[in-house]
Amino acid sequence: MTGVRRVLKWVLPLLVSVGLLSFLLWQMGARTVLDQLTTDVLLILVPAMLTFGAISLLIEAICLVRLVPASRDVFSLVTAARVKSASYLLYIVNYALGAGALTLLLRRRAGMSLSDAGGVVILLAALDLGLLLLVTAVGAAWFGAETPGILTGVIATAGVGLVGGLAVLRSSLSLGPLERIRSMTLFRAARTSAPSLLIELGLLRLFFVFNFIGLAWLALVAFGVSVPLGDVIVNFSIVALISTLPIAIAGLGTGQAAFVYAFRDWAAEETLFACSLTFSAGLIILRAGLGYVFSQEYVREALRGARETDA
Repeated sequence: MTGVRRVLKWVLPLLVSVGLLSFLLWQMGARTVLDQLTTDVLLILVPAMLTFGAISLLIEAICLVRLVPASRDVFSLVTAARVKSASYLLYIVNYALGAGALTLLLRRRAGMSLSDAGGVVILLAALDLGLLLLVTAVGAAWFGAETPGILTGVIATAGVGLVGGLAVLRSSLSLGPLERIRSMTLFRAARTSAPSLLIELGLLRLFFVFNFIGLAWLALVAFGVSVPLGDVIVNFSIVALISTLPIAIAGLGTGQAAFVYAFRDWAAEETLFACSLTFSAGLIILRAGLGYVFSQEYVREALRGARETDA
């Protein structure tokens, strides 16, 4: 049964991605979609992708260094960047695998316990999710972007849940039978990090989120699609959330379908599909390149660790 579950975990996301992409290409016409990718588009997107990659990797490295208690001789900014780059390859395949690989690399390279390393990864992931939800909600309210009421309710509920969860973890009030869960080493980073550090991390991750949204806006501009800023922020944040669901490889297929639907009022489906597919392919190539070129020995270690976790 374990073997079947493991096969399904790898095969089903692949089938979803291939199926959705094939359907969209068939519906819109592969030739029509490919014709949208011009030299002018690449002249905008390639430098934008490289700039995004450099900024995002620097932010990731700074956050890891600030949270990891090891000395800078053991875990420097360069080491943190290489560790994060190595995990990118598995993040491409599956978000959970990437998080597991990063956890194992932090344990081995920074001398942390597995629970403490996992706590660092969970805290950063929770900050990203919480800030993405916050940006979506504020963008909808501030810019007047149209967001379905039920979706707004889901976003607000999830945001309150994340903030409330962090508050409960840091509270001194007894949780009774649940106190053992709160005291788990896995939540130590969220529970004990200084408020000033959490604010610093929050600002860094907020810049990380806007860096990502800014890249999406440039992708739309490159394909000649003009969308109001508020709608870019809200709609792309929703697309990003859907893309992280572990039902497709690197969000391929699900991300394109969501992108086409979210921006359908501003451009033809073929243009939006080409924009989204180019955006996703560019990110995959960028992250795979970072993992392969700069961190080959770390990648091998991450792959071994992922196999151990998956066994």
